[in-house]
Amino acid sequence: MTSPTSTLLMAEQATRIRMGQLQRILEWIEPEDASLRDLLEEMAADTRMRRDLIELKIRQTSFLRPRNLELKNVRSSFPSLSHDLGEGPLSRDIALYLIELLEEESATFYQELAQQAADETTLHFFLEISGGELKHLDYLRTALF
Repeated sequence: MTSPTSTLLMAEQATRIRMGQLQRILEWIEPEDASLRDLLEEMAADTRMRRDLIELKIRQTSFLRPRNLELKNVRSSFPSLSHDLGEGPLSRDIALYLIELLEEESATFYQELAQQAADETTLHFFLEISGGELKHLDYLRTALF
């Protein structure tokens, strides 16, 4: 079981990693693909909202925030970060594939945090986040393909 401090700080790191990857994809998609750009911007907004909730939870519990705590462990939960985006614009199919990987990795990461939760509130908090990621993943797999 991991301490609430550790799980919340790992969740905060994960949202920052996720936002960075979404931004990278957004910068490399084909400029004329407005619907994909809208999807990515919506996902980025959702991630910012999640980050704000996590940061609020950290402030409410008045934890000290050491820098880069377990960042290596968090990054290793997102193997899709190692994919090179290439040198030209990303096609829609490649971008959607990378987004799908990110959603799947995020859902798995938050499920793992839920399993490590030290209390019922934290458990439900991470299960709710994971459930949201699974809904996004389902949308990507059914509505867009």
